[in-house]
This record gives sequence, structure tokens and C-alpha cells, in this order.
Amino acid sequence: MNRSIGFPLVTLLSLIAVAFFALGYYFSRGETGDPLQWHEEYQASLWQPLRQQELLLGDVSRVLGPGQLWMISAEGEPALVSRYRLETDGQTWRAQATVELGGEQMESLIVAQDWQPDMYDQPLSTEVARALTDYPIVRMSMQPEEPVDVVQVVSSLGNPDMRMDLAGETWIYHRIGAAVSVSNEEAHSIMFGLR
Repeated sequence: MNRSIGFPLVTLLSLIAVAFFALGYYFSRGETGDPLQWHEEYQASLWQPLRQQELLLGDVSRVLGPGQLWMISAEGEPALVSRYRLETDGQTWRAQATVELGGEQMESLIVAQDWQPDMYDQPLSTEVARALTDYPIVRMSMQPEEPVDVVQVVSSLGNPDMRMDLAGETWIYHRIGAAVSVSNEEAHSIMFGLR
């Protein structure tokens, strides 16, 4: 091999090898983002009691401030939820807690509200909310005003245990009882309380 061709060729091959090692190192580190502030902040007061099935409506209101109780249609079935707004992670989030009612109580509420499956969400009075403070919460969801990068979700919750294709991608976290709705590498809602 000619010396004038060999030296540039060896230099080029060395540069390519160094570039591959650098890229491999970059991808092996993985992307990291800022964890979601609300996840850590409410770990002891909301997420852990919810996982232990000990969270009550009054507990949520003490932690997040006054909420508004709503009668909604969830896939054609009546549900009672309490909604809260909070400012965290640089944007507005809506927290929604689903209240568990017994069959008779739900029937009574359906009659009192004249609820129909195709109705819009109906706000309930603060008196009703006060009467239900000792009722259990079965699920809570956090919905950002603008979707968040999934890197933040992974920084907070870790890698999902399972990914499912259910009307978009859903990440399942069995160990903490959570599900994340994902599309285009963005999270649109995070739900806690999976059993």
C-alpha cells in the first residue's frame, strides 16, 4: 500500500471507530429528564394510600385544596368524580378522583340528578361533597394541559412493566398500579389505582 494513501485511510477508519464508540456510549446512557414534581410530592399523601385502598375523598381535598364534585358518564355508566386544578411542572394539571359509591347510593344520586347516559357532566353541590368526605377513592388521574415528554414519565415512574395498544399506546406499571396514555412519545394522562 502506498504510504500517501495508507495514512489518510487509517486516520479516516480511526475517526469512524471513535464516532461509533461515542454514539454507543451516548445511547447506552439513556435519556433522562426532570421527574414530575407532583409524583414525588404526593407520594405519601395520595399515591401510597390509594394503592393501599385507604384514600378518602376528604384526604384528597385536604392535600389538593377544594375540588368540584361531578356526576359524569364513563362509557355510558354513571360515575362520581371530584376534580382539582393544580399548577406544577410548569403547567396546569387536572387531577380527577373517582369516588366509590354503593349501589343504593348511586341509584339515589341517579334519580336525584335525573342522570341519563348521554348527558353532559353535571356539577354537584358542595353539600353533597361534604356528605361524601369519608367515601373511598378508587382511582385518580393526572392530566396535563399540554402533553409531557415520556422521558419525564420514565424519570418519575421508571420503565413500564408492559406496553399495550389500546386506542393508542398504554404503558402499564403493575408494581405501582398505574397506567399512562401515550402517543408520539408524549404522555396525555397518568392514572393511578389499577387493581
